[in-house]
Amino acid sequence: MDASPSVAAQSEPVPLMSVPPAPAPSELAMVLGGGGARGAYQVGVLRAIAARFPQLRVPILVWVSAGAVNAMHLAAHRGSFG
Repeated sequence: MDASPSVAAQSEPVPLMSVPPAPAPSELAMVLGGGGARGAYQVGVLRAIAARFPQLRVPILVWVSAGAVNAMHLAAHRGSFG
């Protein structure tokens, strides 16, 4: 038997999940999907986000179908998120 300690015992444990750094404001994007009901849900979520983070600015908007209506509202009202 080898008397030397194993390599695994010598190395530090690796975390199972690392938290990535927060994105820079220019890297923030909002994706709004399609579907009639989903578009209605988005309105509620967007209102809650606007109430919680009134100074939030999202420079990149991506949308499909019903999400386009909500994205156009956000784009047309650039001065305020809500």
